[in-house]
Amino acid sequence: MRVLAHMKRLRLERGLTQAALAERLDTTQQTIGRWESGITPPKIDTIVAIATALGVEVTELIDQEKLSQSDNQAKTGTNRTPENYWGHFAVRFPFDEKSTWYPIDKEIRDYLSSVLYDHREKSWIILETLNNKCSFINIKTIQHVSLLWDDYEPPYEDWTIPDDGFMGNYMEVYECLECVETGSDIGKLENRFTKNVIEDAKNIQSGLGLHDDDKLSEFLFDEQIQFVDGSHRKIRLSDHCIHDLLMKLDAFDGPESQLIRLEVEDGESVFIPNNRIAAITLPLRRFYSAIDRWSEDLERD
Repeated sequence: MRVLAHMKRLRLERGLTQAALAERLDTTQQTIGRWESGITPPKIDTIVAIATALGVEVTELIDQEKLSQSDNQAKTGTNRTPENYWGHFAVRFPFDEKSTWYPIDKEIRDYLSSVLYDHREKSWIILETLNNKCSFINIKTIQHVSLLWDDYEPPYEDWTIPDDGFMGNYMEVYECLECVETGSDIGKLENRFTKNVIEDAKNIQSGLGLHDDDKLSEFLFDEQIQFVDGSHRKIRLSDHCIHDLLMKLDAFDGPESQLIRLEVEDGESVFIPNNRIAAITLPLRRFYSAIDRWSEDLERD
C-alpha cells in the first residue's frame, strides 16, 4: 500500500534524488525507496518530517484514501495521477542542452517502442502525453529519444520535466481550464468537476501564470512549431490542417526537402521544408476536438 502516493512526484518536482532526500532526513536511500514503493510505510512523525523536507503540507504528501482504507477514491477524485500512467518519454531537440520529458501511458509506450525499433519505416512519430500534448516529431532531425519506466530514477543531468504535471493530469483538468477561458468562474464549477480537478486546474493556472485571458487561451489552444535551428513559432492551425497532418505525417514517405503545408485559422498557408521541422506540438484536447469537428463536417457534406 502506497500511503505516500505523491512522495516521488513531489521529490522529483524539487529536483531531489533519493540520496539527497535521505540526507535531509538522516536516513538511507534504500529506506526512501521502500517508502516510495510502499514496501515499508513510515511512522506518523516521519511523514511529518518528510513533508517538512519537501516543503509541503502532510495532506499533499499522503494518499488519504489509502490511509483511511476508504473505497470511494474514484468518486471523490483523490487519486490525482492518471491510473494508466506508465513513465516518461524524452526528446532531445536540436540545440537543446537537456531532453524534455513527457508523462505517457502504457499504450503510448507500446506504440513508441514498436515505431522506434522499426524507425527506418517512419520519418514522423505521433506522441500523445498525459499532460495534454500531442506532438508530431520528426525523428530524423532530433538528437535522441528515451523511454523511462516510473520505477527507475531519472537521469537528473538530462531532465527537464513539464510544468503542468510530473505524472500528468486527467483531461478533465484541462476541460475545467477551458471553461475558465470561456468566462466561467473556476470557483463555481463544483457541479461539473470534482474538488480535486478544480484544485489541480487552479494550481496549473497559478503555477504557469495563466490568469491573463490571452495566456490561458494560448496555453489551451495554440500550436508550436519547433525548428531544427532551435527557434520556435506559435501558430493556430485550422481543424482541416490538423486532420491533414495526422493523415500525411503518420504515413510520410516523401523526400526530406518536401514542403509541409500548414493552414492557419486566419487563412494563411505556411509552407516549410520537412527537414527544417523538428516537431509540431498542439494541445491534445485541441487535437481530438479538431478531428471530431472535421468528421462532423464530412458527414454533413
